Amino acid sequence: MWAARTPALYEECYLLLTSDDGELAGRDVTRWAEVAALPLCLLSPQMRNRRILDAVFATAGAVAVPAVETDTVSALFAHVATHHWSSVIAHA
Repeated sequence: MWAARTPALYEECYLLLTSDDGELAGRDVTRWAEVAALPLCLLSPQMRNRRILDAVFATAGAVAVPAVETDTVSALFAHVATHHWSSVIAHA
């Protein structure tokens, strides 16, 4: 008998993008509730990565309410560079 195996293609982790003088800067680990309390810039809700991120927040008992939503990762980086916003991105 053959056993069905489904190998993972990759593991994804999430990185907090925030200014180097931000409240959560320099930490190796941060709680999702702490991230949800930051002024956030996130991908728009119709994007798959955002839906995954919303589910991760929900699993942790947190809700992210971004002040800015965009459909490009480059816009996330640009907003974080202003030192007014933080963001969360997926990293393989």
